[in-house]
This record gives sequence, C-alpha cells and structure tokens, in this order.
Amino acid sequence: MRPALSSQVKELKKDNERLIFSLADVPPLEFWKRAVEVWDIDGLTAQDCCDGAKRYVLVATQWESVWRPKLENDYGLSPYKLHYIGSMLIHGDLSDRWRLGMHILHSASELGYTPSTLNLARLMSTVAAKNSKAVANSLLFQKADARFREIVRKGKDPNALTLQGLIYAGRGQDGPALTAFDNAQRVGASSGWSKAQQLGSPAALQETATASRGKKDSEPMATTVVRPKRWDWEPSCVLGRGRILLKQGRGQDAEAAFRRAALELDNAEGYLALAQLLPKDSPQREEFLTKAAISGVTEACALLAEVERAKAEQPESDKEQVRMHDRLSREWSNLAGGTTQAAASL
Repeated sequence: MRPALSSQVKELKKDNERLIFSLADVPPLEFWKRAVEVWDIDGLTAQDCCDGAKRYVLVATQWESVWRPKLENDYGLSPYKLHYIGSMLIHGDLSDRWRLGMHILHSASELGYTPSTLNLARLMSTVAAKNSKAVANSLLFQKADARFREIVRKGKDPNALTLQGLIYAGRGQDGPALTAFDNAQRVGASSGWSKAQQLGSPAALQETATASRGKKDSEPMATTVVRPKRWDWEPSCVLGRGRILLKQGRGQDAEAAFRRAALELDNAEGYLALAQLLPKDSPQREEFLTKAAISGVTEACALLAEVERAKAEQPESDKEQVRMHDRLSREWSNLAGGTTQAAASL
C-alpha cells in the first residue's frame, strides 16, 4: 500500500533542497478537470491526475536512477499515467507547467513508454527549428532523440515512421519523407499492428474496413465508408504523403491520398486539400469545404466566403438570393477572421 500524500510531505520535508519541483508547481484541481474533459482519457480522472502530479514532484530529485524505477510500484505512477499527466501540462500556457510536463514526459520515456518518446521527439523537432544549437545540446533532447532513432530504425511503429516523415518534410527533404510515409503505411496496414500498440487512448478502435488495403494510390477507392484510424497519426501520414505527391506533379496520386484522408478518415484537412483540387464549379467542392469549415479550418471558411460572394454576384440571382448569399459570405468571412464587402446591388 503506497503512502498517503500527507505522509510523503512529512517524510520529504527534510530533503526539500534535493527536490526539483514543489507542490506549488502543480496546477489546482480545476485545471485537471478542464484538461480531462478535453482529453477524455480512459481510466484517468481529474483527481487521479492532480494527485499523480503531486506524488511526482514529491519524489523527483536529481538522482533519477534512485526514484524513477519506483514510480509505478511505490507511487502508482505508471508510464501511461505519466504520459497523459505530462501531455496535459505541456498544453498549458505557463512555462512552469511546461517544465514540469516535459520532465514527466522524460520520465515516462526513460521507462520505455514509446508514446512519450514520440511526443518529446515531435516537440523537440519543433523547438529545434527555432533554436537548434540549444536544443541539440540538451541532455533531455539527446536521450529522447536516441530512443526515437532506435524506434525508427526497428521500423515496426507506424507512428514513429510518420513522425520521421513529418520531420523530413519540415526540412524540405521530400524524398526521405515520402519513403518514411510509405513505410508507415506498410507497417500500419499489417495485421501485426494491434490496437494495444497504438499511440494514445488504449480504447482506440482498429480499422475494420479492408477493401482498399493493398491498392495503389492511383486506383479508385473501393469504399468511402469512414473507418477508424489504423494508427493514431495515420491522417498526418496520408496528408503529408499527398502534399509531397502534389509537389512532385503526381496529381492523381495526390488526389487519391487526399480522398483517403477525407472520405475514409473523415479528416478536416483532408476535405480542404481535396476541395482545392476540384474545379470551382464542382458541387463536391462546396460540400468538402463545408465539412472542413465546420471542423474549424479557417482557410475553408475563407474559401466558402468566396463561393457565397460569387453566388451573390451572379446576374440571375434575385434580390432575396443576393441578400442570402451576401449574408452567408459575411458569416463565413467572419469565421475566417476576415471581412467581406456587401454586394454592390444591395
């Protein structure tokens, strides 16, 4: 039976000078209530997360090899729980929470939890683009990067391969990025990738529709029924791949990839990308833009404002239609953060 928080506080008061954090670094329960509502993680309540963070700060010292292996058995802090506590913290606005969140993610990664390693690699690749030298010299980054590279080298995790592709694409290395995305799709489609291995919620459903498996991108889709993701970052993989194919002038293959992202994975960015490839007079273009816009894609809102503006300016539109389309154009423009002038005929 693990000790209560109150007894841990008394026990560690004499060692406060060794602690990296304090209870003051842990956000109040209200923070965790809001975070849990957003994240909706199986088996974790706001109280679990709040207490878990407090337990962590009461044992985290510079002597990591002493306390880190005991986190799960002695303090009820499994790598799974650490991962989500850390992830919630780094999405806060305060630098103190970011520091604690990164430290917790680092612990989960050190304990072999792959999702935490990938999260760190993703975050560090973003930060590295702005301050590469400082990040490269960070011990936390070096350790996480080494673990990430080893996971990629093994080639068995589609999330890791997807992230590798995204990192390459961010550097403008389209060839290696496309190879990484292709490898991610191959591994993700294999029967050996089970839901227990997926990054994120363990309750994530596996894909049941297999009609399109094994087809080339240029072949027509056998089904447009929305299916669960094969792996958590599959939409990012498919979209990243489609964008590179489009840059390479492989329009049909790119469109097939975007159709998969939109129609199979119900991804908002996929609907936008697909709509942008269609002729302006295509009925599906407006439909896909609307699907993207109602999911919060502001670029789709701006394009819909243009669509409604064009309708308002059509000569055959009567005064009532002009008013309606002009109003819709204004509404979409406002959602996009812009402004739209009223039709001249009003």
